[in-house]
Order: sequence, then C-alpha cells, then structure tokens
Amino acid sequence: MERKMHTRFLKLLYQCLFFCFVVMFTSMAMATSVPNTSSNPRTFLGPSASLSVTKSMSEDSAFSLAGEGGPKIIRLDGTLGWELSYYQRIKATAEFLRENLTYSFFDGRQSAWMNQGAFGVDYQYDFHETVPYNTKLDLAAYVSHAPSRNLGTSSGVYNNQGAPTNYTVVHRVAGSNAAGVSPGVIVTPWEGTSVGLQVNYDSVRYNTINRSSANAKGLGGTVFLNQNIVDDVDLGLSGAVRAPYNDYEANISWGNIPCYSGLWKFKIYGAYTIGKNSLPTTYDIGIGADFLADAFEQVQTTPPPQPMPHYKDMRYKDMKPIYKDQGIVPPVEWEETEATNKDLLKWTSIPAVRIPTVLTVTDGKLNMNLICVAPTLLAAILNQGLIVGPPYSFNVAPNFSGTSLTFALNFPVGCTNGGPVNCNVCASISGSTVTVTNVCDDITMSITASNQCGSVTSNTFTAFT
Repeated sequence: MERKMHTRFLKLLYQCLFFCFVVMFTSMAMATSVPNTSSNPRTFLGPSASLSVTKSMSEDSAFSLAGEGGPKIIRLDGTLGWELSYYQRIKATAEFLRENLTYSFFDGRQSAWMNQGAFGVDYQYDFHETVPYNTKLDLAAYVSHAPSRNLGTSSGVYNNQGAPTNYTVVHRVAGSNAAGVSPGVIVTPWEGTSVGLQVNYDSVRYNTINRSSANAKGLGGTVFLNQNIVDDVDLGLSGAVRAPYNDYEANISWGNIPCYSGLWKFKIYGAYTIGKNSLPTTYDIGIGADFLADAFEQVQTTPPPQPMPHYKDMRYKDMKPIYKDQGIVPPVEWEETEATNKDLLKWTSIPAVRIPTVLTVTDGKLNMNLICVAPTLLAAILNQGLIVGPPYSFNVAPNFSGTSLTFALNFPVGCTNGGPVNCNVCASISGSTVTVTNVCDDITMSITASNQCGSVTSNTFTAFT
C-alpha cells in the first residue's frame, strides 16, 4: 500500500511540473501599443521550489528556517517558537520577499524586482480536551515595508485621434508601509479534519506621489481547511478576501516520512493572488519539502536479562556466567520514538506572517503635448449649387489639414454686418460647419483655417440661396 501511494505521488508530481512549464511559456506578456490600456497584468512567479527545516532548541522552544525560489520569486523566513505552558504558545517570524513583478504604464508593461520585509507574531491558546472539537484561539499581527523604485523615463509620439502627440512617461513604482491584525479560531470537527477562520484587518499606505491615493484599509476574512485523505496524505485549501488583495492557495502533501532522526513532508502547492488598486496579480505553482529534525529521537534501551545457563554436569555447578566474571557489559539496543515536542515543531514550521506578494503599485506620471501642424488647403471648396429648402449646412473640415484648427468666414468687401447686405445673417459658421439661410440671394465667401502655427485661406466660392 505504501509503495503504491509513493508511485501515485511521484506521478502527480511529474504532472504538476509539466503543467508548470506549460503555464510559464504560455503566460509571457505580449507587447502593448500606445496608449496601453492593460491596467493590471498578471505575473507568473514559478515554477518554484521551497524547503524548510525545523529543529527544537529545548523541550519548550524550536526554530525554523525556510526558503522559496523560482524564476521571479525569492522568499526567506526565520521563525522562533516557544511553548509557554500546556495551553499557550507563541512564535515570531521575520520574512524577506523579493519578486519580479509586471507593472502597467501608459507606454506599455515593465517588469522590476521589488523587495519587502515583514515581521509577524502569532499567539495561540490550545484548549486541548477541555472544550469540544479541540478548539484553538489564535491571534496574529504583522508589520511590513516595501521601498519605492524609479524605473526610468521614456518618451515618444503617438496618434491621438488623428493628432500627432508627444508623450513623456515617468516609470515609478510606489512602495508601502503596512500593518494588520488577524484574530481567529481553529476547530477539529472530526478526526482528520481541521478548519480555521480568521478576521483580517489590514492597513496599507502606498507611497504614491504621481497619482491619487491607492491606500487599502479595512476588514476581510480568511478560511482554511486541512483534510486527511488517506494515511499521511493531506489536502490543504485556503481563501482570503482582504483589503489589499484576494488570495487563494491549495496544496497536497505526503508526510510523516522518517529519515535521519526526523520526519519529512513533501508537497505540491499552487497560489493565485488578485491585486486591488493596481497591485500586481500573481500566481505560482511549485513543489516543497519540510523537515522536522527532532520529530523522532533515538533512546537507549537495555536488552532483557539473559536466563542463567542450566548445567547438567554437576562438575560445573559452581561455574558463573563468563560475562559476569570478566565484567563484560551487555549489548546496547536503540529504538526510535516520537519526540515530546513534535506538535510544537509542526506549529513552528508554519510562519507567523506570510504576505503573498510585495505590496507595491504603479505610480507613473504622464506628460502630453500636441505636435503643431500648420494648416494647409487640401482641395478647393466647390460652389454650393441651388439649395432647396434652406437653411443648408455643409462641412469644410475635409478641405483642410492641420492640428487643432479653427475656422472663420470671409465675406466680400461691403458685405458685413451693418453694410448694404447683412451677410452674417445670410451665412454663419460653427466649428467647421457652414450654414446658409434664405435671407439673401447668392452669397460669396471664403474660409480661413488657423492654429498656433499659422493660417490658410481657401478659394472664393458661392452659395446659391
């Protein structure tokens, strides 16, 4: 049975690795055009691998060192755990996280390695058998800091609705200062099942200077389940909806494998973190191993006393066993037994704080200036023929080229408002649309197009009313 489980686990491991590589190569970010409208691109961090070693320092204290690495992630953890009493224990964790995340700017996506340091404390009160369901109360708190980073400046020209426009983008990523607290409860409704629920309060202040505040503050919740499937094989699931992100994780582990006076646990895990307020979205798949160095210990035992020899020949009745006469020590035997602090070791191997992603957001700055193109006449304006049922309107914009053009009507000399003919009543212009009424007979005019670079006047044409 054990050999069959081992084969199944290895098969599942190989399938997971194959899937990791497929996801890695199919999730590469595509180049984006200007302007870039992808607000929150995803980053695949793996496939990654993790290793942790936990060892006791005394009967009521232990430490754990853990590391995780992949193409776009480096995580290091150090945890100290103490058993204060039969019912109480506490642990503290220092975490360093470095990720290569993808950020979205006006001119496209850009990746950068970002760092974060965090410190967390976790206190747990275990009622053991005094209350139903082996209930545990848990209280955790953390603080973290991620520095900001400038990624340089770029510039270029793009077509802004037909108008050539210069742009300059300052690529900056805003770091953060964060803190949070998470009270919770863990119960064992039946053997082999553990369920936990936490209430999370997070306060994340992003150090933005080029955009409005993206701070995340508020309540959230986390629920997790650990289910034993068969002997030594467990399934773990967790989901969190919190102010700065939503995080979902799953793992399947195979544990209690004795080796070198300790226990090994191997696992396959996956995680998906959805960032909020332009916090990058990340996902990862990997394999891991955890070693509890003192989960088994060797103790010396003395073999049972040997029966006294029975001598048929009375001539040897006074003879004593030879090992007593010569002072020979009986042989020593060893056996393995579970260490008394195995539960503390397992608890210490889980960090008191584990932030799923570096808390940083895009903080770019965009400057745009239209490129001035002097107006030109593309084609002469034709005479407008007999107009039936005035007023009649026609557009003169297609006859000109240039940026940010304004248009004006030009009438013959003496054909002005207050002159012999009130030409401003006969014809008017709004934007690039000329409107002719039936107040006057034939009216002659021209159009002048202008901008800050110059002006140009069309040919003279006539509108018949």
